[in-house]
Amino acid sequence: MAVTQALSDDLVELVLSKPGHRDNVALTGSGAAVAYTIPALCTTVALSPYPKSADFLGNPTGTAARPAGNVTDGTASIPNPFGFRGLTPGGTLSFVAGTADVNVCILCYREKGGPA
Repeated sequence: MAVTQALSDDLVELVLSKPGHRDNVALTGSGAAVAYTIPALCTTVALSPYPKSADFLGNPTGTAARPAGNVTDGTASIPNPFGFRGLTPGGTLSFVAGTADVNVCILCYREKGGPA
């Protein structure tokens, strides 16, 4: 018998609804972080790297950085995050490439999946 698993309602709303705002940030392999300003009405973002196999790090509360050692104060950057919720419009997200050049597509939504 085949095993199936339905998507949660929150995931369906996010993945299948049309984003109100779509942006792209270009990251270089130099390791320099890029700040992205969260658009008006946007409280949730979905992230997708290009090329798909590329690695990037994101940070919703500070400047993204490649790990150079232990970070144990709760401020570490997140490798290849799917997205972030509970964002403040006008605030910033920070991104840095894992090693090589990578682009990150940012799809913006309101909290419950509606267009931003």
